Amino acid sequence: MEYKKSFSKNKKKAYLNLKWQCPNALNKGTFKRSRKFVKNNVISEIVRSTLSARYICVILLLTAIVLMVIYYKSILIYWQQTYHSDLLDSDTFAQDVSSEEFDKDASEGITDSQNNFVFTEKNITNLSDESIKSLETIEERQLESKEDKLDSKVGKQNSKEDKLNLNKEKLDSKDAKQNLKEDKLNSKEDKLNLNKEKLDSKEGKQNLKEDKVNSKEDKLNLNEEKLDSKEGKQNSKEAKLDSEEDKQESTEDILKIFRDEISVELPKSKIIQPETKQGTISNTEDKIEADGKVNQKVPQSSTEVKTSETQVTPIDRNDQPEVLPDDVSLVAEPIPIVLTQNDKVFFAGDSLMQGVAPYVKKMLFKQYKIESIDLSKRSTGLSYPKAFDWPKTINDKLSEDPSIKLLVVFLGANDPWDFPVKGYATNARFKSKLWEKQYRLRIASILEHVQKHSIQVLWLAPPCMRKQKLNDGMVYLNKLYQSELEKTQQHFLTTNELLGCSYEKFNSFVEKDKEKIKVRVDDGVHFTPSGQRILAKAIMEKIIFKKLEDVHSE
Repeated sequence: MEYKKSFSKNKKKAYLNLKWQCPNALNKGTFKRSRKFVKNNVISEIVRSTLSARYICVILLLTAIVLMVIYYKSILIYWQQTYHSDLLDSDTFAQDVSSEEFDKDASEGITDSQNNFVFTEKNITNLSDESIKSLETIEERQLESKEDKLDSKVGKQNSKEDKLNLNKEKLDSKDAKQNLKEDKLNSKEDKLNLNKEKLDSKEGKQNLKEDKVNSKEDKLNLNEEKLDSKEGKQNSKEAKLDSEEDKQESTEDILKIFRDEISVELPKSKIIQPETKQGTISNTEDKIEADGKVNQKVPQSSTEVKTSETQVTPIDRNDQPEVLPDDVSLVAEPIPIVLTQNDKVFFAGDSLMQGVAPYVKKMLFKQYKIESIDLSKRSTGLSYPKAFDWPKTINDKLSEDPSIKLLVVFLGANDPWDFPVKGYATNARFKSKLWEKQYRLRIASILEHVQKHSIQVLWLAPPCMRKQKLNDGMVYLNKLYQSELEKTQQHFLTTNELLGCSYEKFNSFVEKDKEKIKVRVDDGVHFTPSGQRILAKAIMEKIIFKKLEDVHSE
């Protein structure tokens, strides 16, 4: 039995030594246990290895006695405090027992218990030497593990600090990059400002150049006007000379007639010729009247001479002959507008034409069964072909439909403004030479397309306007329309008399049968329905209708 006990004890000790003699690396990697777990494990091993059943029973008895004594003392104290009397004096205990005996017994019991407790403590100290050593080793290992943990924490903190330093460096580098970018942007802005200043200076130079060019153009225009005036004077002088030559020839012809007549009737009479250009035929009459026979035989010649005297008058070179204005051109009257049932009428114009064209279309179809095409569009004209190109539109429509024989145009209300010209930096000013030249070309292009398709034109003049500036523009444009239409022998219809107004005085009413009829709207530009009907009737009066039978018979 002793052998078995020793064997079991040695085996357990060896097991403990083997288990706790492992290296620190393995202990760190595998046995990461908490402090409570280690203590509980150690105590259980100590109890299992050293204490037997006998020792356990003794310890339990001692603890029970100690607890009973403590409990008893607490009961006594509680009793004295509550009832203010001793528990031993009560009737429940025996009266023969004295207090001294009880104290002796209690003291003996306490001494016995103390002796037993000391004996047990000695046994426990002998048994727990080995456990204390193991606990020390465990505590050392725990301390080492704590130190390792602290080292790892310090290392982590150092790594965090390194990371923070790296982040700070990155932020510093980013700030530096941003500063560089801001510097670059500032440099770019400076460059842009310099470029803007250069552009402004260039624009100023260009404006100066344009001003110089405009001044040169004005000078050229003045020179052209001077040349035109000089040419006009020369033309007037030539006209004077031509008129003087014609008068001289007429006087010579008249004198020859007189000579022939006188030579036939009176061979003896002498004929006195005029010595100067200012001489008149009245002197010859006086000499011829001296002979009575001439008065009787040549009554007709005297009448012819008198008529010739009224025509042939002496010419004073100081007097200047009348010169016709530029707008008046001696052109033959346009051909009358003749339409048949197969012909069509084409209406082109702005919002003024949009009001008049429907009435004319209705009248044409109702009276003559003539169809018509209305392409009038509001806010259009010849000033801005990019917005709406009337010459191109008219040409396309005429080439598309060959049955169109009459073009009715009503434009101008949207044109008296400055417009851009290709090749010029600034807009051409209204009524300037350049403006008039370009506008005449646009009118001429419409008339060229019309002549190419052998079509007649009826162009309506813009009427008087309420606003003075617009009214002056209409006066100027009407002169251009009329002069260009007279060159091609086309029809030009004035509208002021029809609407009861003039360019000097605007009027919205027309008097008819002692009644006033309103023909203009309050804006002073457009027409009322009654005004549109008046203009439609005027257009219809310009058209002559011929039936197809009459055309075939001719």
